Amino acid sequence: MKYPSEFPQDARARVETEALRAYAVLEQEVRGIESWRRDVPFIRCIMRVFIAFAREACAFGKKSNLPVWSDSELDQRCRDFLLSIVVDLWEDKAKDLGIRKMFSSPHNWGYSLDDGARRKIENSPEWKEYQDLLLDAFESQSARAADCSLPQHEQAGGTAPKTDGAGASSGERRRAVVEPILKTKDWTVNKWGAQAGVGKNCAYEYLDGRRNLSKANRLALAQVLGLTAEDLPN
Repeated sequence: MKYPSEFPQDARARVETEALRAYAVLEQEVRGIESWRRDVPFIRCIMRVFIAFAREACAFGKKSNLPVWSDSELDQRCRDFLLSIVVDLWEDKAKDLGIRKMFSSPHNWGYSLDDGARRKIENSPEWKEYQDLLLDAFESQSARAADCSLPQHEQAGGTAPKTDGAGASSGERRRAVVEPILKTKDWTVNKWGAQAGVGKNCAYEYLDGRRNLSKANRLALAQVLGLTAEDLPN
């Protein structure tokens, strides 16, 4: 299998090991069954290899500072690998096992999955696991980006955060209201923002006291917490 050049060697080895196991199971499962039923074990084999790669890719994306392993780029890397698995596995093994081809190459310009194969893949439990892995990686990357962009008030010439009459900063007042609710819901800050449909850094910057909310964002962030817009501190 082909991997991105920066993908760690130990991660490649774990994916390759899982692939060998999946191939062996596939060969056993297709013996003696009608050809039209062989799609099921083939898809199962594909997804076993794919989820092994996705776990490694998301783990690498969470700790890597490379832009090509973050956000939509990470998702695209995984999807590209999935397509390569379908093509390579069919050409190397599945074709000889009497399994139908599940991809095409329109006008000889790249490959694409058949609609039926895509539906089966996206309805599989492994695809749901992949979506959860991806969301976890996105949340980790967003949190790291927010931490890296926090203002360094301790530096010479830094500006102290605004405080109220009692000496509490705006971030402290905001967190005092929001964080207990997030804990009750078992939400991360990123999930709060996603549920509200606001920009990726909006919720983080609001809690840190670095952003004043627009009326629309204030209402959206409040509603998913079961609050009114006025309940969110300025």
